[in-house]
Amino acid sequence: LFLILGTCTLFFAFECRYLAVQLSPAIPVFAAMLFLFSMATLLRTSFSDPGVIPRALPDEAAFIEMEIEATNGAVPQGQRPPPRIKNFQINNQIVKLKYCYTCKIFRPPRASHCSICDNCVESLKIGFLETLKETPGTVLEVLICFFTLWSVVGLTGFHTFLVALNQTTNEDIKGSWTGKNRVQNPYSHGNIV
Repeated sequence: LFLILGTCTLFFAFECRYLAVQLSPAIPVFAAMLFLFSMATLLRTSFSDPGVIPRALPDEAAFIEMEIEATNGAVPQGQRPPPRIKNFQINNQIVKLKYCYTCKIFRPPRASHCSICDNCVESLKIGFLETLKETPGTVLEVLICFFTLWSVVGLTGFHTFLVALNQTTNEDIKGSWTGKNRVQNPYSHGNIV
């Protein structure tokens, strides 16, 4: 939240006025719409229900267990019971509901049991921090990729700028066509920027 607010504040305070005057007044409007959309989706995600399905109460669990035993019969000791599935009709389509042994419920369609929070959830979405706890080596990978990508993107942007001005890197460093003498670049075909 701080990074989004901080960068947007700096953008609107320093860059936005210049871009609105020099390029187009649509830039601040588009930036404001993008900022509001980002904040709205962030707040909506933060305050929405994660989709945890409540576990069965002890009375409900006992009733479901008795119902399953009545349907399947008693399972001999040492043998695996048959899969606990209940057929359910949705829009004239038969859907199989699987039984969760931990939560003691038949899970709705598209739900699964999350091993991290140990609850059945409507749709399984694993969080970033939980993934980092399980695989801490990914932090190093992310840092290496960030610095590698940052340098490649920076060099690509800088050299795209030089191509747009029709200059070489050496001419830019020396300031051959910019500076006090304001000599026009003889190799320039016009600025495409």
